[in-house]
Amino acid sequence: MLFDIFKSIFMLNKNAIFEIMFTEDYIFEVLGILEYDPSLSEPAGHRQFIRDRAQFKECIPFTNPTLLDKIHQTYRVQYIQDIVSPTPSVFEDNMLSTLSSFIFLNKADIVSMLQEDEIFLTKLFQQLQDENLDIARRIDLACLLREFCNFSNTLQVQGRTSFLRSLANKRLFPTLEFLLAIDVEEIWSVAADILSFATDTNPSLVRDFMVQEATSHDEDALLVNIVIERVVNHPGCNAEARCSAYSGLLSTQKICTDL
Repeated sequence: MLFDIFKSIFMLNKNAIFEIMFTEDYIFEVLGILEYDPSLSEPAGHRQFIRDRAQFKECIPFTNPTLLDKIHQTYRVQYIQDIVSPTPSVFEDNMLSTLSSFIFLNKADIVSMLQEDEIFLTKLFQQLQDENLDIARRIDLACLLREFCNFSNTLQVQGRTSFLRSLANKRLFPTLEFLLAIDVEEIWSVAADILSFATDTNPSLVRDFMVQEATSHDEDALLVNIVIERVVNHPGCNAEARCSAYSGLLSTQKICTDL
């Protein structure tokens, strides 16, 4: 009964209703109701999954609690969209598009608030370049940075460029040099994805960094040479993540050759 009622509420396609349903006070109740889909032989464990297995890993504490709440909400609503929501044959297409718009706006808000969190960004890049940091934590931090870069793809070009410049001002490119030089695939492949994001967003910014760096650094430590070395020594596309990283490196290499 409640499942059918909430199906009807979703089909109202009202963002204002979603704003209430997806607050911290109510989202787990919504998940609980959606567990009792009459088409299932037994209740699904959505709430347990979110609490036990789908927790956002806060590698570095955020100074803005609103930012953290927004991140938690976004991951939970994505779960509702990707896992909980039935197919469009049961729920109308426009409901799914409204959920997508809700997530889209959340990601835009996250990127905007992240740019304002100077302490978080400073700590993030400091730790990523810490030579004594253990591999597992470095992977977590690199993946976190990549996730935020992916979030910024929801923005217009001007917004993405602004976000990229904020990262560049916090030593994004020297950090990527450091990560790309580490012979751990889970690290350098993520760095390659982030560099690909930068190249796609504003190739001139990447090119300018390479030109400036060439006048003040040893040849072996240049980003352009590290990229070329990774491309030359690449072991092949035996995994989807590796192929994505390789594609990003090739794209960046093309920027290098256009210098």
